[in-house]
Amino acid sequence: MDEYQQFAGVYDILLYPFLHPVRVKITHLASQLQPKSIIDICCGTGNQLRYLKNKGFERIEGIDLSDSMINQSQKGANPVNCTQGDTTAMSIPDSSYDMGIISFALHEKPKEIAEKLLQQHNFHFGASQLRVYQL
Repeated sequence: MDEYQQFAGVYDILLYPFLHPVRVKITHLASQLQPKSIIDICCGTGNQLRYLKNKGFERIEGIDLSDSMINQSQKGANPVNCTQGDTTAMSIPDSSYDMGIISFALHEKPKEIAEKLLQQHNFHFGASQLRVYQL
């Protein structure tokens, strides 16, 4: 079941006042640190990736479980590279990305899923990679 099916089309519009300041801060942090590659885990509509793309980041990707949210990432004049997948069972090679982001996702997950997401994220991103969590 896609729990965002009814909400995906208005997600960014309704939550913009709350999400925008954090998205700007994450983009500013990335601009300072200059990672070559970024993955946004639980990327939703891909809006954080759009902020990064607008700042010139090119090797950016997102993954989210919701087909409805992924469909939103492909709409408009600035689509971003997001794929549908189970973020608790990602199979990406270690050190594939210099920076990983999980934002606006952990608080709404059951504790077991949130812990698994963090474990999975730490597995793929060793001590030398950057991680950004927004709880």
